[in-house]
Amino acid sequence: MHILTILGSSDDALLTSDRLAEMVGTNAVVVRRLAQALSKANMVQSRLGPGGGLKLALPPEKITLACVFAVTKEEHLLKNIPAERCGCVFSSALESTIAAASDAAEVAFLETLRQVSLQDVLNKAIAIPREAELRVA
Repeated sequence: MHILTILGSSDDALLTSDRLAEMVGTNAVVVRRLAQALSKANMVQSRLGPGGGLKLALPPEKITLACVFAVTKEEHLLKNIPAERCGCVFSSALESTIAAASDAAEVAFLETLRQVSLQDVLNKAIAIPREAELRVA
């Protein structure tokens, strides 16, 4: 999301993976791996070679946190706790109860993420310096 926020604020300019890595404090290889996944999901466009780089492929309001989560998270949000196969009735009840609660929590979490777009994050980022100025005044 950090990378997408930077791309969304770059006025459609191409940014290299090296520059993005520097800005987010990580390695360019990490940025390239994420960019590849985001590109497959049609959220980012990349251009190779001199003058190349990355830019958003969609308007920021079309990219939700749920979209990004789906691309960058390969596992279920909440892991079911494996029950010991001891033949205990409580073990079986616990496993199925936690599985149901985990599934419901993940559905609710993803629904919340669907309501927040990259544009919302950009708007908040723009407002932060103004809020700091108001506190000083």
